[in-house]
Amino acid sequence: MESFYNELKKLREKNNIDLAEIHNRTKIDIVYLEALEEGKFDVLPRTYLRLFLRAYVMEIGGDTKDALNQLDHYL
Repeated sequence: MESFYNELKKLREKNNIDLAEIHNRTKIDIVYLEALEEGKFDVLPRTYLRLFLRAYVMEIGGDTKDALNQLDHYL
């Protein structure tokens, strides 16, 4: 089974959305966006982890509730 963060990256790529585009709209640092897609959640400020993931998933057209549930399960 593929990790949920890999599935999110594939969804973003399928929708032809660039990380820079997400950065421009959300103001989330690209380093953090890359960390989300790589499952390196320890790189992100713990306080903002869920907020950043939710904003990222909204931008790529994913299911925010499902992504947050998967994050909780993963952590």
